[in-house]
Amino acid sequence: MKNRLQPIVVYLLLICLLQSCKDQLKGDLIIKNVNIVNVETGNIDPNMDIVIVDDRIKSIIKHSDNTVYISENIYEGSGKYLIPGLWDMHVHLSMIGKESLPLFVLNGVTGVRDMGGDWSKLKSWRERGDEIRQNTFPKIKTAGPILESPQFYDVLQQILGPNYVKDRIKIDSPERANKVVDSLSEMGVDLVKIRTVLSQDVFKAIADACKRNVISFTGHIDENIGIDFAVENGIETVEHDLFLQVLKMNNEEIKKVLETVSKSEVDFTPTLLAKYNTRLRPKNELIELLNDSLNYNKYRQYLSPKLIENWNIQITIQGLERPMKWDSLVVPLRSFSKLLSKEVNILAGTDSGVPGIIPGVGIHEELKMMVEELEVTNLEALQSATINATTNLKLENEYGLVKANFKADLLVLDANPLDDIANTFKINYVIKNGIVINKEDRESKLIRMTEAVKNESETYSPETLTYLKEIIKIMTSGSDQ
Repeated sequence: MKNRLQPIVVYLLLICLLQSCKDQLKGDLIIKNVNIVNVETGNIDPNMDIVIVDDRIKSIIKHSDNTVYISENIYEGSGKYLIPGLWDMHVHLSMIGKESLPLFVLNGVTGVRDMGGDWSKLKSWRERGDEIRQNTFPKIKTAGPILESPQFYDVLQQILGPNYVKDRIKIDSPERANKVVDSLSEMGVDLVKIRTVLSQDVFKAIADACKRNVISFTGHIDENIGIDFAVENGIETVEHDLFLQVLKMNNEEIKKVLETVSKSEVDFTPTLLAKYNTRLRPKNELIELLNDSLNYNKYRQYLSPKLIENWNIQITIQGLERPMKWDSLVVPLRSFSKLLSKEVNILAGTDSGVPGIIPGVGIHEELKMMVEELEVTNLEALQSATINATTNLKLENEYGLVKANFKADLLVLDANPLDDIANTFKINYVIKNGIVINKEDRESKLIRMTEAVKNESETYSPETLTYLKEIIKIMTSGSDQ
């Protein structure tokens, strides 16, 4: 009897062992015992395990209940806070240069919306970000060439030459607007960006063409267009908070505009940091950064020659502008932006490419300024760089939340950003496409960037800045006569 039981016992043990193996599921990566920040509700889900397979979140389970998932790559999350990767919704990548692009991901910006530039480069970089998993490019959604008024285009070409306007398109009629938008759609741009369109007829033609092509319509609103006209005709995002037309409005007119906006689905990208850097920041600070003062900003060594040259050009161009008392003008502009941000979804965007804005770093400064200047909550600021951004880009089913089946673009922070939005600066590690970039990885990548940036040779012709300064000298001397 004993001998007959032995095989049965062995058989039962084998079944149990096989069942145990079957119940254990393997993840490529597990972040264990981390606090998840729910950017929809503002709640914290404490002590959770995040299981990642390939580049997606496979499962989210209470740490104490996780007896199923195992992995060879387990990262401790105890006492830390997990948020979705951040998005910068207003950048100009071709002004920044390829070698500086990893600064976005290394500083927690896993996705960007480019607002116009060199289409051939942008298309290539977008494909690299989408198709090559082990890379440090952010996910890119991008416009192509920027649409400009004939007046601005011609002046810019006269000052800087044809090479500088090759990434812009002159729109001088509704008929041309239709043809250009159709062409951009065929090229594969993700959105259309206008900058200096002055005619309501042309504006409406662009808006209608975007609707016909099912493509997002974004950009600046000139005072000749008007905020209410732009919103009523389908602009989807309004860029910058320099609404100079507001300075001419009375309270009733402002109220009417806000009512129009509140009934629309328009989003607002205030770009507060860009306004500060271009209008209010002491010029000597920018000069120190341009002059390679490493003691002033440690990130200067990672900036490409192309970006520094673009900063020089922009600072020089500002010398052409009519002087304005921005310190006093900023008060009513900020007041309107504060009111506007209560009526619409806000998007976090830095206008990276503008002098003094460090790619990837700027978004953290922008979020802090939103809380301080627009008086939004820490949660609302966080939403502006996560779910608001991905919803605007129609990526809300894959990005912007810590959720099963979503892309594993994540940040692990040392402190809770809902307590203080400045805690987004405190990155312990980044996860991009399901791959961890810890502090050691980050430092080694930054070291490699230092050398790569030195070898990046693409710049404008050496004569560009000299020519620009000569033009300004002529114009200035002419105005004195």
